Amino acid sequence: MEKSLQKNLVTKSNTLIEASYNLSTNEQRIILFLASKIQPTDEEFRLMRFKIKDIIDILDVKGKGIYSELQQATSDLISKTLTIITSYEDNPNKHKKLQVSWLASAEYLEKEGIVELEFSSKLKPYLLQLKNRFTSYELKNILKLKSKYSIRIYELMKQYEKIKDRVVELEELRYILGLKENEYSQYGNLKQRILKRAQAEINKKTDINFEFEEIKVGRKVEKIRFIINSKKIENVVEEEKFELSSEQKVKIDTLKALFPKKVTEYEIRSILYIANWDLAKVIEKYMIIKNKKNIDNFVGLMIDAIKNDYSEIAVTNENIIKTRFHNFTQRTSEYTPEEFERIVLKKQKEKWGL
Repeated sequence: MEKSLQKNLVTKSNTLIEASYNLSTNEQRIILFLASKIQPTDEEFRLMRFKIKDIIDILDVKGKGIYSELQQATSDLISKTLTIITSYEDNPNKHKKLQVSWLASAEYLEKEGIVELEFSSKLKPYLLQLKNRFTSYELKNILKLKSKYSIRIYELMKQYEKIKDRVVELEELRYILGLKENEYSQYGNLKQRILKRAQAEINKKTDINFEFEEIKVGRKVEKIRFIINSKKIENVVEEEKFELSSEQKVKIDTLKALFPKKVTEYEIRSILYIANWDLAKVIEKYMIIKNKKNIDNFVGLMIDAIKNDYSEIAVTNENIIKTRFHNFTQRTSEYTPEEFERIVLKKQKEKWGL
């Protein structure tokens, strides 16, 4: 896998994760590659331009027909639909059903070796400006998976990673996976060909493990209970291979001064890594969780707060932070996270002579 793809982050609405569709492995890889290129600040879908070679590199294809297979995949992403069902806010018993294609267009510029791809505009609420009920993961995890069902089940597990337990009705799982009535109609076949294969792939190749058990009514399997565990952070967040910039060093020092002393520099780098080195975001989430009692895993809670965009404000005027590096005392609640970041960065840069 190319190093440039190692840290691409895919962020999807949970509604989209639970939507009903059935795409091939390569079709999913294309969609998730595009999703990983969306920026948090994007308010509209951009026309995305890529070297055709870069798209082919993420696909599981070999031989002379690579180019035509890519064209077939993007054509199918324009014609295939997914189904999203949502409830009315003022009447949860009534539903809206959206049937939409993944791509609005795909244009190949043979002379330049470029392909231009664009998401369907109806997908904006599920991929852009997500504030809550979303799931994020690193693209590299799904690029290792060969089964199309493994990718879908991986997303369903990541959605409940922190809860660690998920119960899904068998019929709902079939609906989400886009299975037709005559596909894997016998549970034993579905268990062996989909669930067990996904379990083997996900447990071996990704940042999570899961086990599952059957919940029966009489002799019939009605539900599946998934038990999800995260792998140790040391195994999933790779060390930076490049030298840290002065700005990154300042951010690490800032959090060293802010966080409990037991938090290591590696763990601070991991937290910043998850937040895409957005110090203001890290400080905001710290201000929210720092008064919680009986925190067993500070680093895990910080990462969860960043990934799931905690918004509960739990800061009072009595909260005082005094850093070890520059003896700076300030009531954090008097500032927004962005203002607090600017103040601390200024003092840290003075320390570094920047």
